[in-house]
Amino acid sequence: MRNSRVPRAADHQFRTKLNSGVSCLTGTMQEDLPTFLRDAAVSLRDLALRAPDIANELRRFADDLEQAADQAERNIRPRRNDAA
Repeated sequence: MRNSRVPRAADHQFRTKLNSGVSCLTGTMQEDLPTFLRDAAVSLRDLALRAPDIANELRRFADDLEQAADQAERNIRPRRNDAA
């Protein structure tokens, strides 16, 4: 049960902020969100290679970030098409 609350708390914070329904990002940052999330996922996977005791949790969280990046990208595409 070592540090089991930390990843869960971080995951909860991430999901709460991401799924709040209120956009806290505008313009360029909103368009860069998928890139940021994917870069964070890559960093977590790299860290997982060096931290075998928490590797599975890091990989799972990285998968969640990539799914969030896909969702953010889908949310951006309609706005780009609407602006055209």
